[in-house]
Amino acid sequence: MHIHDLIGIGFGPSNIALAIALEEGRDARPQHRPLDALFVERQPGFVWHRNMLLDQAHMQISFLKDLATLRNPSSRFTFLNYLHEKDRLQDFINLKTFFPSRHEFNDYLAWAAAQFEDRCAYGEDVVEVLPEPRAGEVKLLRVRSRDAAGAVRERLTRHLVVGVGGAPRILHHQRGGRDDPRVFHSSHYLDAIAGHGQARRIAVVGAGQSAAEIFMDLHGRPQRPQVDLVMRARSIKPSDDSPFVNEIFNADFTDFVFSRSGSEREELLNEYWHTNYAAPDLALIQQPLDFLGINFYTRSVLNGRQQFVTPPGELGFTDMGWEIYPQALTQHLLRITREYTPPPLVITENGMANADSIVDGRVPDAARIAYLRGHLEALAQAVALGADVRGYFYWSLLDNFEWNSGYQKRFGLFHVDYATQQRLAKDSAHWYRDAIAAFKAGR
Repeated sequence: MHIHDLIGIGFGPSNIALAIALEEGRDARPQHRPLDALFVERQPGFVWHRNMLLDQAHMQISFLKDLATLRNPSSRFTFLNYLHEKDRLQDFINLKTFFPSRHEFNDYLAWAAAQFEDRCAYGEDVVEVLPEPRAGEVKLLRVRSRDAAGAVRERLTRHLVVGVGGAPRILHHQRGGRDDPRVFHSSHYLDAIAGHGQARRIAVVGAGQSAAEIFMDLHGRPQRPQVDLVMRARSIKPSDDSPFVNEIFNADFTDFVFSRSGSEREELLNEYWHTNYAAPDLALIQQPLDFLGINFYTRSVLNGRQQFVTPPGELGFTDMGWEIYPQALTQHLLRITREYTPPPLVITENGMANADSIVDGRVPDAARIAYLRGHLEALAQAVALGADVRGYFYWSLLDNFEWNSGYQKRFGLFHVDYATQQRLAKDSAHWYRDAIAAFKAGR
């Protein structure tokens, strides 16, 4: 059986760059026997983030950090030479950018990969790598791969390079998530969303570059679905691409990282995760907002030494210990309107926890009715004074699980018996229903 000097698993950007380096090393030392290298790729042809080639997506790194420039600026495999061969160099210069579109960079990668088709076995999935002992020593590895027809191919190699990319992470623990076609990873986005083009509500889970790009892509589609961005973090943080931080992408930083111990390498990765694709570009997330959501429950009072103090509570306190002070909602909305020139405002949360109980088949919660009335009047006053408020959502419809209080605090308009799940409309639910009807009728 033929023995290769090197087999690479996967033929994405990293292994294409390796193939280029081997090719140029061969050209630089014609007197030496060239390394016999082969790459095995499961895809039927070259593909790079095919399902994330969005029209408005651009690279996050300079085109000078391509497959070859930092190692060999005179290489024929540089992005600049690709532009020259495609008769695009002048056009790209006129764009005045270091960041090509993802479509164009994908075309560059495909152009480079096409020059190594004789050294890449496409359509084969590596299923096993085994040691090949000979004369009591293991100096070879046996690489087994399977093609689409199920045929198994074996090859021997002296060296193995693994460049298979990342693994998708999906919330499979959600009920039916593993087999539900509505749940898919960003690596399948364009194909999958084509089958759900009429969806009216879509949740995007994550806070990185892919999540931000998908969020903006969905907002730009003709049907304009409601898109909710769900994330573990409190907010989206932009990537840090400042000059000093960007030094970690210098070629010699790789040698520095790999010279560290395992624990030190892990610390470095944790320290610099936000410089990579885990965090989106600031330019991408600095997009105009459709609306600004405001959660409002109470105010905070500080003394002259900037210390929090207990407010007077003339209208009382909720079951959470929060002061009831509706006029702060008016003040808050007017301050935002005056200082920030915001998009339309929506009160996304406003409500109170009350010690509710069932009495003769009903839940008398006069305190919640007073809270609702006071805050709706405060909202109306803010609108009359110029605040552009388009909506109001009470928190919440049902008694619910509170992260810091469990089931102890009841915020709902409907009482929930947690043992039986039976729901009962509180007096406040009836009052709120009538208030909405009166508002619609212009009363």
